[in-house]
Amino acid sequence: MSGTESLPQPGYGTWWVIDVQIPGEYEVLAGDRRGAGRSVRRALWGPAARIVPEVLRTVTDSGQPYARCSKPIHDVVYQVQALPALGPFGVVHAVLCCVAPAGQPLPPAPLVGAWQWDIPARTGHGTEALFDMFDTPAQLRGSYGMAQYLSRISVPSTPVALDLWARVQTATTEDVLYATVQREREGQPRWYTMCGRPVFDAGDTPVAFRGVTIDVTDLPVPTPTAPTDELLVAVLAQIDLALTVVDARHQHIARWLTVPAAGVAWPPNAYLSQLVHPDDRGELDRLCTPPADLPGGASVRGEVRLPATAGGWVAAELDARLYLRDEITTQLMVAVAIRERPE
Repeated sequence: MSGTESLPQPGYGTWWVIDVQIPGEYEVLAGDRRGAGRSVRRALWGPAARIVPEVLRTVTDSGQPYARCSKPIHDVVYQVQALPALGPFGVVHAVLCCVAPAGQPLPPAPLVGAWQWDIPARTGHGTEALFDMFDTPAQLRGSYGMAQYLSRISVPSTPVALDLWARVQTATTEDVLYATVQREREGQPRWYTMCGRPVFDAGDTPVAFRGVTIDVTDLPVPTPTAPTDELLVAVLAQIDLALTVVDARHQHIARWLTVPAAGVAWPPNAYLSQLVHPDDRGELDRLCTPPADLPGGASVRGEVRLPATAGGWVAAELDARLYLRDEITTQLMVAVAIRERPE
């Protein structure tokens, strides 16, 4: 008998939330700080690592709760409970699972709601469990355009919403994407982790994002800074353009929210100040110095020349909006529209 396996290991009596969207590739989304982001077999211990994969397959196939006891393993009988987190279209997005020695009281299952984002249609769909998590009134439950869905129902932090939306649209793998957000519930701040996998069509283009939102209030998480939600509405109206986040002070491209604008020779780790035509640096300075009282969603517009991939210069219309401002930095969301004819 193994001295370590015969005794309950850390994690027994803990509810685990496990992604089951890819058969056999089960990833722990929440349940233990050491487990999140790892495979079930690596995150769970001893008998649980042997019991849980078959339970996940059963619950995923049936879409029904599971409650049984195992055969004795090293003279210990384990109770197993599992609950499916069904998405808005009946697909099991994740499974909540708890393993403990038979007879041991189990804690309440965590709050988990499921959702699906349709990228081409730009709509968000949630389950009743998701709406229950946030006490959404009955008349507001249903499907929404992404701007309203992200700002009012799913992610009340504009930078988090934009980053996650951009990461989904530009995803190249089915890896789980995470974001942590804060919401107030019953007068108290609560922390939630949103996590899900992109869904691709036959041409390897992401067409949907399916996942769950998990209450992780008891885990330490960073506090995001949230500017106004008007920015989200404005950005999603321009989502067909090339969008980038720029550090205003250094005029550095921090990251692209979409695929970079075509026709421009973008170097790695690009600084706009080093890219624009020398005669346009004054205009770039103006664009990167938004007024302190710039209303949420309002923009500063201008035109500069950027190096063309075919040589020479190409005219670019820039539309800069305040993305994030705090005591450390000022970031702009810049929409880049390239003229078809190089100059």
